[in-house]
Amino acid sequence: MTDTQLFDTGDVRDEAQHWDAFAARVTAEAMKRPVSVLQWLAGPRAAAVAMAFVIAALAIVFLATGDAQGDMSVREQWTRLLAPSDPVGRTIATGDRPPSVSRLFDDARGSNR
Repeated sequence: MTDTQLFDTGDVRDEAQHWDAFAARVTAEAMKRPVSVLQWLAGPRAAAVAMAFVIAALAIVFLATGDAQGDMSVREQWTRLLAPSDPVGRTIATGDRPPSVSRLFDDARGSNR
């Protein structure tokens, strides 16, 4: 297939009657939906906007209350939040430096010294 065939617009209807009918359909659809503010708020688009505001408000509250958790930095808070749930993974992820091999073995067995 050549570029000329790929971008050929010969099959596109470009008659005045077609575009007049299309404009009439668009106008009729627009005129039959006078929507009040309350009806718009009940729609799915408004629900998505409201959910975005709720998520933003929760993020602001989360960030504002982060100072109440003590002297932990944001990096430390995220590290603890995203650390693996198993003891060995948590030891590796949350430590300031690499753990000793004996500590890894103790954590793998389930005992802590």
